[in-house]
Amino acid sequence: MEQGTGAVAAGLTTVRADGVEYLMALPDRGTDYIQRSIADTGAPYEARMLRAMAQWAGEGDLVVDAGANVGNHTVFLAAVRGCRVLAIEPDPHLCAAVERSVAANDLAHLVRVECAGLGAEAGLGRLVVGSGANVGAQRLEVGDGGVPVTTLDALLAGEAVHVVKIDVEGMEWEVLRGAERTLAEHRPVLFVEAAEPGGLARLSAWLRERGYAYVDTFNATPTHLFVRDDHPRLLPELIERHERAVRDRLELEARSRSAEQRLAVARRALARPRVPADGAVGDGAPGDGGASVSTAAALGRHAQERLRAALGREERALVALREAVGEVERLVEESERQRADLERAAHRLATLRRSRLLRSAAALRRTGSARDVVTLPARLLRAMRPVAVPAPAATVAGAPPTSRAVPQGARGGTSTREVDERLAVLATTIAAGPRSDGPDGPRVAVVAAASVGGVLAPACALTMLSQGGWRDEVALASPELVVVAGTGAPAYGGWPDAEGVELLAWAGPAGVPVVHWRGSDDPPVWVQAVPATLDLPPAVDLHVHGPVAASPRARTGVVVVGAGPDAEVLRDRVEAAGAAARLLAPAMRLDPGVGRKTAVIVIHPSVGPHADQLVVQALACGAAVVAERHGGALDDLLADVLAGDSTPGRLAALAADDRRRAVQRARALTAVAHDHTGLRRLQQLAAAAGAALPAPSGARVLALLAPPDAAAAERLVATVARQADVRVPVVALAAGDAARVLSEGLPDAVVLGEPDDVAAVVAERLLVDVDLVAVLHEDDRYGEDYLSGLALGRLCSDGEVFGKADPGAPDFVVARRLPVRRSATAAGYAHHVDWADALLRRDDAEIVSGRCVVLDAEGYQQGVDR
Repeated sequence: MEQGTGAVAAGLTTVRADGVEYLMALPDRGTDYIQRSIADTGAPYEARMLRAMAQWAGEGDLVVDAGANVGNHTVFLAAVRGCRVLAIEPDPHLCAAVERSVAANDLAHLVRVECAGLGAEAGLGRLVVGSGANVGAQRLEVGDGGVPVTTLDALLAGEAVHVVKIDVEGMEWEVLRGAERTLAEHRPVLFVEAAEPGGLARLSAWLRERGYAYVDTFNATPTHLFVRDDHPRLLPELIERHERAVRDRLELEARSRSAEQRLAVARRALARPRVPADGAVGDGAPGDGGASVSTAAALGRHAQERLRAALGREERALVALREAVGEVERLVEESERQRADLERAAHRLATLRRSRLLRSAAALRRTGSARDVVTLPARLLRAMRPVAVPAPAATVAGAPPTSRAVPQGARGGTSTREVDERLAVLATTIAAGPRSDGPDGPRVAVVAAASVGGVLAPACALTMLSQGGWRDEVALASPELVVVAGTGAPAYGGWPDAEGVELLAWAGPAGVPVVHWRGSDDPPVWVQAVPATLDLPPAVDLHVHGPVAASPRARTGVVVVGAGPDAEVLRDRVEAAGAAARLLAPAMRLDPGVGRKTAVIVIHPSVGPHADQLVVQALACGAAVVAERHGGALDDLLADVLAGDSTPGRLAALAADDRRRAVQRARALTAVAHDHTGLRRLQQLAAAAGAALPAPSGARVLALLAPPDAAAAERLVATVARQADVRVPVVALAAGDAARVLSEGLPDAVVLGEPDDVAAVVAERLLVDVDLVAVLHEDDRYGEDYLSGLALGRLCSDGEVFGKADPGAPDFVVARRLPVRRSATAAGYAHHVDWADALLRRDDAEIVSGRCVVLDAEGYQQGVDR
């Protein structure tokens, strides 16, 4: 017996999804529309949401199906995805159907069925029967009855859960309150139905306080997706969804607008009164123009009929347009499913290529000489080390899915922090416009000392190539640029010339440019054959050589950087002046502890061409600097410290002038960000190799304004215009003359009249085109480097909020809170802030976070612009 396309055998319906067939027990398919839909189509119900759930849960992951109904989600996730599922349903009739489906598909090892209700606490309840057309629409009333009620925390008993679906007909709040421990400990992905008006806003606010962010909505009865706000897939997921929604909406609006305009023209023509020909009036009696009137009337009726026919065609076209939009949406869903399949296949391939078995086999294949036999045990041990393979992640709409090798940086591998940083770079890159190099930035492979990879990693999708394993690594990473770098032969990985030549021979036919970042006067022979060579001082990694310390630094002495007898004489002169001094030999990079332990660093001429670089590093570390000689790009930076007759005299003047040291440090950080970081170096290297990379763009800082009058609005317009090296989109709360001044002075600003609108507009901007959010106070003086200085805090630390120090207070330290009027909040943390309240209480409101970074006091003065 068959019903629709789902074959029914012994009361079971065959369902097909993603190339897998399974059986479903549908006892009410004659009356229940969900069961009837499954039976008629032979496909699972709410397919788009199911595919989304499958993307967030992998094989063996635990999924909770709270409100399992007939088991549509439970059986799909277990049979198709291989998830473990805890199915919770209070109706014994539906529980029996789920258990039958589980048994029919031999899924008992994956599915556990609990016939109970969920609530905020344990107790009893009763089912209130709803419509027969939807068996699952029954409501659970807690208080008395025969249905056991428990909590999700009690059922899970601390077991890790990856995804929770909650569809409980209005009981979602009670279920969430009974899952507080689970949300706090395991941070599962949430799919929560909320059908009542305002449900999404309430859910978002409640979950935001618990570290969750809204991502998407599914189904006719809205079911909302929430993900922990630090999830590495959150930014790509939000960006892709937003771009898709905006693109589809704009296309639909344009086509609908065109159709409606044509309809409006037709309606106006149809309604236009008809005037008889030759100006004749009357009833058309013979001899007084009646024939003309009759003819005109006939022509008018004919024209009306034609217009009515045209109007009908336009209306039918509009209906067809809407149907076409629906078909497009279905095609988009199908393409998403296919892309997910490709990502899973790529992940499986990457896992296979990096498997211990395959790497061990490769080591055995390379055993062809006596030396290979001797080194085989060590190579097998290296091959047996586990290699992490990144899980398939969402890609940006329009960008091809690409396998990524795991970046290896200066600090040994990829930490969660580094992954999050690259996701932040990804958000910034996509918001700036289309890129040809894919969602993770340009793909770069490096043969180098680990420090080179460390400084380039935040600017690209990095692969460190290893001797012997580089063939598999380039096959996985598909690099667009290869960088060979080092400070001597050992720093090039000890590659033999033969293997280096093979790498160059691969790069040529593959069309991959290679550049040598020369840091040594005597590179290996094969490196000398690299077609493009560039002499550059090393880049600064501000996470290593940065100014932010967890506690105030002790200023204990002077370090002289130099070599030879003259440098020793200089050190003796410093000690003779009464300061404890030590000599540090010239190096490519300073010890990161130097600037945090010392007051002054003296750069001696023997340092040579890298003096500028050492000056920048020292100042970025927070040390004051005196230079015996200067030159290059930092003349202006050093101008403040080169005046005076002697080094001891300059040291004394600098040590006594905290203000001068603060100015030095602020200017040095700007120089570092503009000229000495990995992004700038990567661009220079790529240009030398003939590979174009996009120019760096300033940070995007969303400025929030609330001028009370026109004069305040004029000051704020001037403040925004004054900001350098950043882009400043504006959202303002203003009325009357203040709103007019803002609209005229800042044409692109979003000017709102009601505080309630602020949160929604800020949330929308946070999705795609904002790095930081800052409130600018109309009474405060902000220098031209104020916002760019706060943006530099992101390069120097893992902070969430960046602000200016009080004059005379410790700077470059970590605090618990910062005033909203002199700080900026990172986009990843900004959703924790009530921006309408912060804007209205900007005089004394504070941003609270465990990672507030207090920067220097330069470029800000409170209360001087009144």
